[in-house]
Amino acid sequence: MALPPGVTVVLTLDNQDEDVTHSFTVWYLGDEVVHPYNPGGCLCGCEGSDSDPQQLGSPAVEGGTSHTFTFTSPPLLAYRSESLSRYTFWCEFHPDTMTGKFWVAGPGDLE
Repeated sequence: MALPPGVTVVLTLDNQDEDVTHSFTVWYLGDEVVHPYNPGGCLCGCEGSDSDPQQLGSPAVEGGTSHTFTFTSPPLLAYRSESLSRYTFWCEFHPDTMTGKFWVAGPGDLE
């Protein structure tokens, strides 16, 4: 998944696992993998988030329910030499198995 920086993203987490809670959390993935319990890796805000203005993600979504949230895609990281900034996302309840990556790309990198 690739996004340009600074665009509005509407994401719906539709939890179809009746008896399992899930979430969607994004932290910066730099030269090292950032573990979800390392607050130094947290990057940017999710609209309406009161708990941590630097966290991007959903609240816990109980089985059989869904949650829609809106956020602005993160910026390109100016200190990185490449024009793509890489992020990882995962479920906070299953961080070892439910993971993925997305990129924020500069102009021309998504074509």
